[in-house]
Parts: sequence; structure tokens; C-alpha cells
Amino acid sequence: MIFDLAVAGAGPAGSCTAAFAAREGLRVVLLDRCRFPRDKACGDGVTSPALNVLERLGLLEIIESGGFHQGHGFILTSPRGESFRCDSPVVDGLRPYGYNVPRKVLDHMLVQRAQELGARLMEGFRAVEMIPSAGQAGLIRSADGREVRARLIVRADGGLSMIRSDEGGCLSRRAERNSVPMMRHERNWCAAVRAYFDGVEGLRPGYPEITFFPFSAAGYAWIFPLGPERANVGIGSLLHASVPGMRSLFKRFVESHMCSGGRLRRARQDGSLRGGLLPMGPRFGGTVADGLIVAGDAAGFVDPLTGEGIYYALRSGEMAAAQSLEALRSRDVSRAALWGYEAGWRRDFGWNLRTGLRLRPWLARKPLIDLAFSRIARDKRSSDILAGIIGNLYPKSKFLSPRFMGRIFFPRH
Repeated sequence: MIFDLAVAGAGPAGSCTAAFAAREGLRVVLLDRCRFPRDKACGDGVTSPALNVLERLGLLEIIESGGFHQGHGFILTSPRGESFRCDSPVVDGLRPYGYNVPRKVLDHMLVQRAQELGARLMEGFRAVEMIPSAGQAGLIRSADGREVRARLIVRADGGLSMIRSDEGGCLSRRAERNSVPMMRHERNWCAAVRAYFDGVEGLRPGYPEITFFPFSAAGYAWIFPLGPERANVGIGSLLHASVPGMRSLFKRFVESHMCSGGRLRRARQDGSLRGGLLPMGPRFGGTVADGLIVAGDAAGFVDPLTGEGIYYALRSGEMAAAQSLEALRSRDVSRAALWGYEAGWRRDFGWNLRTGLRLRPWLARKPLIDLAFSRIARDKRSSDILAGIIGNLYPKSKFLSPRFMGRIFFPRH
């Protein structure tokens, strides 16, 4: 059987693509090496724009009635220990809140929705080779020799894909031969680890905590409430870090809280510490090829300042489905015919990711963060703007507006 669309990877980007495409009547197969439900290292934050995509997919009611922890802002702590609360602003077309939904739950929910809408799920399919084509059916081959053919392929298999691929020149031949991850420049990657904890004290309902700790360059830690005493606790480094190094920093962060009598002094870790690398920086010009669309983490759609990727995964999946439908109906899946997808995400959020990349090195300047936070903590309007930027309610360019910069560095007394 030749499918209309084969989607490699059943995370948020892939499942969203499959769901929207199947809803429009396309014959869709969704492939993943894991079996669901499965866990995934993540901060679990579902921001307001992501809720809009989930609403269009018919899942918002399930999210809002599922008892998940709702966030209305943040508690931020500077490197020198000054904390303050900031509240999410009201923005037209967006909800002033988000949710913390464990990825094990969210991803399973999305996979089930794709199946309900008609997509076929193939679990335990560890793809090792991908040959997209504009002239004939593309091919995806698994490690155990199974083959799937489709008129169009969407690659949503994460930033560390190990699939050999011929993407019309997007990958080098050497990379194809050796099946190496699609690594770009080192500056476009970060590392993060997280674990779940019970018995966390002093959680403030509605306010996830973000701490810019003093013992790592451009790093921050988080404590995201999932219940009265349960939280997702993790750390990430936005510049040149490894997962083993992050594990060491995570232990240091947890112990520092215990020693100071903070949130985690009596907390119990539930489950293992999980981590991974995140690509930070879109593949400008490299998200479409003949017979192929790349979405989600595989395309580098991760927020360069916060590490948040769920919204970009969902939105790119929705856009990939729309472009797939258009191309398949016109019987043209060439790179030129698929370019509307690249142009679309560039307009929609590409500029936001590019701005974040330019701003990210400033996070390593801890004295600057200390100064900015001390000023923002005393200015309600500035703190609300910051909450809006972190929560994807405002674009990253808001950081650079003369008015916002003036409120921080030239405050009126």
C-alpha cells in the first residue's frame, strides 16, 4: 500500500501533522520507534498559543477538564537570589494562562487523536533510512527491514535523528553514510535534564519558578508545579553544554535547595533523571526538499531563550499538514511546490526564533541579568511584559523595544 503521507516521529509535531492531515481525508501513516504511552524529557509547559492549536484539533476541552496545573505567570529568581512574581498579560486572541501537562500524557493524547481521525500508527518502527522523492513514492525503511511508501514524507523525528537520509542535498553524503545526527553549529544546541519530585514545599499555585542560578553560564533551573506538592524539576544550559555535565549541575541545584531549607529539602524524586540535547536554530532553507517536509525539533523549532518547543512543534505540524494537503491535491510534491511551508513558518514564528538566537548570548552576562531583574521586580508593567515574552504571549522583539529597554536601564524615580 502506498500512503498519501508518511510521518516519521509521533511526538507533538508528527502527531499533530498526522491528525490534521487525516482529518482532511489523506491516507496517513504515523511511525515511531517507541510504544505509547512513553515518557519524554521536557519541562511539560503548554503555552497559550499551543492551546489554540490544540483547540483546533479538538483537544482543548480535554486539557482544561483534565486537572492539569494551570499557570498564570512566573516566579523568577536572579543569579544573586532576588525573586519576584510576574503575571501573564491579557493579549487579544490568546489566553492569559498555560498548562503543565506531562509529556507522557500529552503525546499519548495527540497520538490517540491522530488515530481517531483516521491515521494508522505503527509503533516499534525504528526508521533507519529515508528516501523522499518528487517523482515516485518515497520510502522509509526500519531497522528490522520493514518498508513504508508514501507520496510525501514529513520528518518529525527530533533533533537527534539517526536516520540516513537523502534530502536533496540538505545532508552531506558523509553524514548519510555514517548515520550521524544532523548536527549544525555548536552554538545551536543546548542540554537539559529533568526529574519529577513529590513532597515539594512552598509551591505557589499558578506560578512556575525559573531560577537563573549562579554556578553555570547561561543556565537556569525550573520548578514547575504539577500538583499541590508535585513538580517537574530541571535545569538547562543555553550555551555549549553536555547532558552528563547537566546531570552534575542538576545534583548541585537540588542539594543547594536542600541545604538552604528551600523547596526540595524534603522532596523525593519519583523516577529517573532524564535529559537530552535540543536544537536551537531553525534550518532556514532546509525544511523542504523534493517529497519531504521537516517539522518540530527536527527543523530546529525550539525557543532559543526558554527552550520551549511544544508550541512550535504543534504549529509546524499544523502547517505541514496544510501544505501536504495542498501539494498532494495538486499532484506536485517538489521542493518548489512545498516551499509555501518554509515561507509560512518564517512569517509565523521564524523571525521570533531568529531574534531569540541573537539575544541568547546576553543570558551569559549575569551582572546584566541581576540589574535587569532588580529593575523589573519594581515595575509591574515590565514584569508583566517579561511574563508575556516567556509565555509566548509577546514576541521576543519586545525585549528590544526602546520603551521596554528604557524602563529597565533608565527608570523613572
